[in-house]
Amino acid sequence: MTRKKKSMFGRKNVMPVSVGAPSFVSGSSAEHVGAAVDIPYTGVAKNNILFIQCIVWGTANWAVPTGWTQILEGSLGGAARLLLWKRSDGTETGNQLVTWTGNTGYAFGAMSSFFGAKEDGTPFRNEVDNPMTNETAVTIDPNTITTDIDCLAIAFFWFGDSFVIVQDGDLWKNTFLPVVDSMMVNILTVPIVVGGSDLGVVGWHYRDGGVSYLSAHSLQLIGKL
Repeated sequence: MTRKKKSMFGRKNVMPVSVGAPSFVSGSSAEHVGAAVDIPYTGVAKNNILFIQCIVWGTANWAVPTGWTQILEGSLGGAARLLLWKRSDGTETGNQLVTWTGNTGYAFGAMSSFFGAKEDGTPFRNEVDNPMTNETAVTIDPNTITTDIDCLAIAFFWFGDSFVIVQDGDLWKNTFLPVVDSMMVNILTVPIVVGGSDLGVVGWHYRDGGVSYLSAHSLQLIGKL
């Protein structure tokens, strides 16, 4: 009879597990009604990180909802953008209303949820913004930020018509692309598993060579430490 070998502590040996980079959970979107978008909550769980992206064709003075923190807002020339974040407490239900004063012709909003980010303080760093306006293309180069291990690089895009993705290599994943009223936002992600990784340049260009309103913003969502 062969006896099973035990560890010196009287239990099976367990290999250490890396927490790893955060990951995308889910997304939702909503069309505007007047100067407001009522976006369904998605991917709600304690300590998940939620983002809201909004775009309005025209001008907008945003009212930041209670419990959310503004990352950026601004004009794209003929459009206005907004990016918010919050750490979910796991109890959110229903929808999140985002309102503004200004144009009401074309507008929509989207929410995205991410799991596995640090659970205190600001969960992201190393932001790079590209607030281009009236352009045929927009790109962002996350290599201008430090590529730390166990982070998730996220590139947020806002634009107002049909575009085609262009990127260097195949690392980036087209994670979320809602379309409402011919207006779009997009999220691309790539997990950073090796320090100093070369992420390549990523961006969008106008399908028919025309001109529209484009913008990009990237950041690194920090994994649990």
